[in-house]
Amino acid sequence: MAVFTLRQGRRVLDLGRVGLGYWVLPSARGRGLVREAVAGLADWAFDQLGSWRVELCIEPWNEPSKQVALSAGFVREGLLRNWQAVAGRRSDVEMFSRVRPLASGSDD
Repeated sequence: MAVFTLRQGRRVLDLGRVGLGYWVLPSARGRGLVREAVAGLADWAFDQLGSWRVELCIEPWNEPSKQVALSAGFVREGLLRNWQAVAGRRSDVEMFSRVRPLASGSDD
């Protein structure tokens, strides 16, 4: 069992980006299902929402999620220090993204 969220607040969607998050029960891990779902949701965000960018914020200790991101075509962009509050404490996250391919011959 996995739970996915797609963050697309009006302002963020206007900027052409969405954030994707997920939680996976231990019994559902290690089968490649999350990688397929993450890749599929990114494709859906590009095709159906018109997004230019899909972001994953992953806690630095979470190696399995980093592997999911990389295998789903995301690229690690860097460390965002003090990005979020967890249990009353600020914590870092690593930013991964996948961007919509530009049309062939585009100058953008």
